[in-house]
Amino acid sequence: MEKSIFVVDDAANIAKLAAKIMENLGVVNVKSFSDPRKALEEMKKMGGVSVLMTDITMPEIDGVMLANEAMLLNPGTIIIFFSGYNDLNDGEIIKGSFFLAKPFSIEEIEAKLVEAEVIAPPPVTQP
Repeated sequence: MEKSIFVVDDAANIAKLAAKIMENLGVVNVKSFSDPRKALEEMKKMGGVSVLMTDITMPEIDGVMLANEAMLLNPGTIIIFFSGYNDLNDGEIIKGSFFLAKPFSIEEIEAKLVEAEVIAPPPVTQP
């Protein structure tokens, strides 16, 4: 399976923004979805995704249900949840998952992608 990353949020602008930030950080094969059903349909066509970054609270299919489906297709899927409910922690929703509080900054997305080993840490510059 080719490495692929899906960003899913029912607020299309948030999904597109997060995907654009990831692309600017050098991540390739990023797709954004505002409809979790379409994301799931595409995942099934592809046989799974490498990374799923999803909002938790969405209509019809919530982020937890979407993550569980993604892991059925590819048990190695890296799951990064995000939500405006900021009292959650990494691994709290699904063991091994990561959590990013909304609103998030470019630096916070980068740090979470490094922590999840999706991207390498930025090089350390010497003074």
